[in-house]
Amino acid sequence: MPRRPRLGRKGAWRWPDRAFHRLRPADRDGHRGNEQRIRPPAGSADAQGQCGPTLTAPPRAPPNLRRAPDAERRADGGPNRRPGSPPRSPRPPPAKAHGPRWRPQARRAAHCGATRGALDPQAAARHPRWVRLLYLDPYHGGSHAAFVDGWRAHSRHRWTVLTLPPRHWRWRMRHTPLTLSRAVAEQVANGAAWDALVCTDMVDLAAFRGLCPTPVAALPALAYFHENQLTYPVQEPRNRAACGFPATAANASSAGDESARTGGRAARETAPLPAEQAQARDLHFAYTNVTTALAADACWFNSRYHLDAFTGALAAWLSKMPDFRHPEVVAEIRAKAAVFAPGIAPFPPRPPRPAGPLRLLWAARWEYDKGPEELLAALTRAAAAGVPFRLAVIGEEFANHPAAFATIRNRFAERIDHWGFQSSRAGYRACLAWADVVLSTARHEFFGLAVAEAVAAGCLPLLPDRLAYPERYAHHDPPFLYDPTPAGLAAAIGEAATRLAAGVLWGGDPEAGRGRVADLLWPTHAPRLDAAVEAITAATSAD
Repeated sequence: MPRRPRLGRKGAWRWPDRAFHRLRPADRDGHRGNEQRIRPPAGSADAQGQCGPTLTAPPRAPPNLRRAPDAERRADGGPNRRPGSPPRSPRPPPAKAHGPRWRPQARRAAHCGATRGALDPQAAARHPRWVRLLYLDPYHGGSHAAFVDGWRAHSRHRWTVLTLPPRHWRWRMRHTPLTLSRAVAEQVANGAAWDALVCTDMVDLAAFRGLCPTPVAALPALAYFHENQLTYPVQEPRNRAACGFPATAANASSAGDESARTGGRAARETAPLPAEQAQARDLHFAYTNVTTALAADACWFNSRYHLDAFTGALAAWLSKMPDFRHPEVVAEIRAKAAVFAPGIAPFPPRPPRPAGPLRLLWAARWEYDKGPEELLAALTRAAAAGVPFRLAVIGEEFANHPAAFATIRNRFAERIDHWGFQSSRAGYRACLAWADVVLSTARHEFFGLAVAEAVAAGCLPLLPDRLAYPERYAHHDPPFLYDPTPAGLAAAIGEAATRLAAGVLWGGDPEAGRGRVADLLWPTHAPRLDAAVEAITAATSAD
């Protein structure tokens, strides 16, 4: 039977040491946080599902665990004083012989780490610290949702997560500071408080801090860059024609879900735009990324390649401005930047594989920057060379996707076992567990979450020797990286089929791939992220 809080001096409920860990499971889960939705007024646009934010927040502690302020307890005898009864006179402090007076709040803070600032190193080693985090995600879909959901599920911290639906990315970047600052103000009015703020790159952090309540604006802030609008690829007319798009279709770049994740299809804008607008990059959004990085106390990027690409492009872009270029901001951003890749869920060991041809998996968004034309050309070459293979092409589909997908489906219909968007998480993981090899033909990739998940599931990666891939998958025999041409991929597929037939697909080390992504598994990766957030909070508080 778990211990319950006991009635202490002056009628206040006291917390026994380690009381949080002795709560009933239901109380403990509720204290960490559960799902709550901010319901907009009836009849409003938000009530019709337009842009109502979703709140994941810890509710107030159960009534028997709430504490009245010390001043209130000393002044009127505590929260359990009978209404109408006179206040109690304060008791004299105990004699020194009985030892120092017990301080519940100090002991609880030493155990849980709820206080701001650095803790005693020995106390921190005995009692892991937790932090109250406010997380802002205005484009909660794909890899953005997978990151915060996976981290939160394995974190020891207390989370309040404010999200918006993953659609209309341009409008999200514009209205998010106002929308989420008002949602936060409502929470503050109801007594919510936090120790740190975390947001994605799609939040205009400088504007948000200017609009939100002062206690929230003063919090140490961390910005996580899934992508950036300065180096994210835009769709040029020649690329649109190659993909089979009409000349006036909208630019579909940015806010990309960089994996073939499940959990909802992110609707993209498809209203026609003039051709000259479809090929132009909106640098206002890029500058929003810059001011967000400057307004944050720390910036995390999902790969070293992403950090270098962003800061390199920023330096080149600022040098072209007419005046007030502020080239020093590049060094300022790099000084506060760190690389923390997103995590992935573990996969169980694979059962023995039945005999059969090589199973190929391509998992990505169905857009031009993922290179479907290169995939089509490589598969055509491999089939012409007589390579036996089965095929799965999965990922998030859109209303206007490149014409190469229809060609692949028609040309290789007899070889296809899995096709299109997987509507369930279980179906997605089953495709990853089915495949022998995961392919990538990406022209743009800041990290490659779907590839990392497939490798964790036991797939051999065949990836172009460019972008973020060499950072994690270089220097292996047989090589994980191929010459980034259709001929190079077709040759790599043929070599993999030959090794599979000989029973040595991995070259004698079937766990080599899992070892490359072992550090990303959430049970071990989330504690590192937790510790990094604690360090940011402690350092900012000390300053």
